[in-house]
Amino acid sequence: MIRPGQAPNFCSQCGGPLVVRFLEAERRSRSVCLRCGSTEYRNPLIVVSTVVAVAGEVLLCRRAVAPAAGRWAPPGGFLECGEALEEAAARETFEETGVKLNPRQLRLHAVSTLPEISEVYVGFLAEIPERPETVCGPECAEVRFFREDAIPWEELAYPDISNYLRRHFHERHRGEQVIHFSRLDTAAVISSAYRICAIEETERLRSEQTPLSQTPADTP
Repeated sequence: MIRPGQAPNFCSQCGGPLVVRFLEAERRSRSVCLRCGSTEYRNPLIVVSTVVAVAGEVLLCRRAVAPAAGRWAPPGGFLECGEALEEAAARETFEETGVKLNPRQLRLHAVSTLPEISEVYVGFLAEIPERPETVCGPECAEVRFFREDAIPWEELAYPDISNYLRRHFHERHRGEQVIHFSRLDTAAVISSAYRICAIEETERLRSEQTPLSQTPADTP
């Protein structure tokens, strides 16, 4: 079984052995099959998480499995094929905590790229009116709501979670809505913050959209 992020050893087309070769046409190294010659592409994994907030508290899970077993983190996990980002965030939250969220009510909060491990993190914020009942999922040892001064800051799963949660509380105190965009490397963190003045939500059926070939720029 191939673990997330692990390079495959065999071709998905014919099962032949793979070797790494530099491809001039693409200007990068790829895994190429010695038997059929096909190229095996690897793409970054997408990880979603959700800050579930209610009355000044946030929902955290104590992980029961590696990595970072025994440490706390917001509910989250990998995006599945066929899912939208917000659907994955709501699903992971329910699987780990038993809390049901409406994907349409999740607000984008952060996008972080981790090039060194080929992962992209997408964080959402769910502000709910009252504290729900929680059910500890199989990947969690404990699920709890915490106020800011009670969060186990020294027991969080990863250092960046601390910064992420502190930003949430800071923005909540100031009444701000912000989307964070960052690149996380071993040596540095490069980030931008976009403050939201208003949020407009629209939904249109595909059949109601103007075909690209008939956009105003193309019509006489």
